[in-house]
Amino acid sequence: FQHGIDLRGKVAAVSVSDFMETFDLALPFPATGALKTDNLTAKGYFGEVVFAGTVTNVDTDVVPAALDQVDVAAVRTEFTLDKRTDILRLMDTELVPAVGGRLMGHAQIQLGDIDDAVIIARAEGVPADAIAALYGPLPTDMALGTLTASTRVAIAEENLQTQLQWSL
Repeated sequence: FQHGIDLRGKVAAVSVSDFMETFDLALPFPATGALKTDNLTAKGYFGEVVFAGTVTNVDTDVVPAALDQVDVAAVRTEFTLDKRTDILRLMDTELVPAVGGRLMGHAQIQLGDIDDAVIIARAEGVPADAIAALYGPLPTDMALGTLTASTRVAIAEENLQTQLQWSL
């Protein structure tokens, strides 16, 4: 092992809850479904291994996926997890709600005891009426339309900064 490891593999399916527990991640809302990767790599010396790959959701007909009340048709992201620095990077992330539209973005998250993260995302063509209806009825004289938005969320220790631009 003087040269470290250089492994390739795939993960057929892991539940979102098991994934979150493995990487000591928490979301402020419930998430369900299963994830898979066909191109997982692990390279480096023990204790300094960098994991990388592309994660997608398992077919939602087999394992339904949802974030809070919103059913998810598809999820895809490229990732790296550097175990030396405990930094998780998500690149070219795309989430497609079952009701339509899409969310795209990237993130860098410091895992462990330090709460640092930067998340940049945008929403395109998201049917706001359909999403809002999942949380309760809208007044009959109200129509929200289609949501387009961009956001940047930065967390440094316990300091949260959010920038949001949106239109309906």
